[in-house]
Amino acid sequence: MDTKYLAIIHLKRPVLAKYSPMSPEQRAAQFAPFAALSGYGEAIEETARLTEQKIVLAEDAIEELNRSIALLRENIARHPAVTVTYFQPDPFKNGGAYLTVQDTLLDIQEDQTLVFQKSGAVNSKEILSVEPKEE
Repeated sequence: MDTKYLAIIHLKRPVLAKYSPMSPEQRAAQFAPFAALSGYGEAIEETARLTEQKIVLAEDAIEELNRSIALLRENIARHPAVTVTYFQPDPFKNGGAYLTVQDTLLDIQEDQTLVFQKSGAVNSKEILSVEPKEE
């Protein structure tokens, strides 16, 4: 048997008067994980998120779109139900996403912005296609 520590093995742990004992919560906080690169995971996710590039319409497609909007303008008092596909630019990176909504058209403003009942407003410069809603 090792007799080296027999003289001190039964002694109480010394407590210094100028330091109060730590609570278990404070002691545990010393060993909490530390994120040296905070925000790095979110930055990787944002970089990996894909966006689409906006399609540039040909002249004949633009003319067809303008005819469709003019037809809607003539029937605006009936508040027609339409299906619109438009480009929504991404606020954080280049590109965006194409969205398709089916909604009731309430108004077409002077700047060619289409105002819908539920979907809000869509600028005609962002519209890819507009069709009467099939019922």
